[in-house]
Amino acid sequence: MASTMALGAVTPSGQRRNLILGVAGAVIGVAAIVAIVLLVTRDNGSGSHPSANRTPLAGFGTTHVTVETSSDTLAWCMLLAETEAQRNRGLMQVTDPTLGGYDGMVFRFDGDTSDAFYMRNTPMPLSIAFVSSDGDIVSTADMAPCEDRVGCPLYHAAAPYQTAIEVPQGQLDRLGITQGNKVTDDHRTC
Repeated sequence: MASTMALGAVTPSGQRRNLILGVAGAVIGVAAIVAIVLLVTRDNGSGSHPSANRTPLAGFGTTHVTVETSSDTLAWCMLLAETEAQRNRGLMQVTDPTLGGYDGMVFRFDGDTSDAFYMRNTPMPLSIAFVSSDGDIVSTADMAPCEDRVGCPLYHAAAPYQTAIEVPQGQLDRLGITQGNKVTDDHRTC
């Protein structure tokens, strides 16, 4: 006796194959969705704040900073003080501990300098790293708020430097801005 099957009927082995294909399709679909979400929400693997969450500081630009550690390359987006007027103002009167979503402020000089920093009218405690032209950390310091120039301590680098980076106090380690790592101001906006 010959067996007959209705058109569209599926045998048990066909059911198994369809189930496997269905599960595989679902896994591929979920993986594709996860990949898309990661691409849309990633911030270049840097740990830096996503650009949508940044609030520019009037009168300042931005710069991309790269930190080379022994095991990783970190990328940060920082406010930029490159003119004398911008460097003199710095983070004066800034009270937002997130710096508007930026990772710090870079003070860029045209060449080596020994200029000292002070915290006049800067209400938030900061840490500073002085960086040589070859990217080495010259020295760092924690700086306390000071209301007026008279009596405000000066913070000097241990040697000439070309870039200084200010961050909310205690944040240099989080950014990898520590002795032995290379810090580069990439001279490009972020």
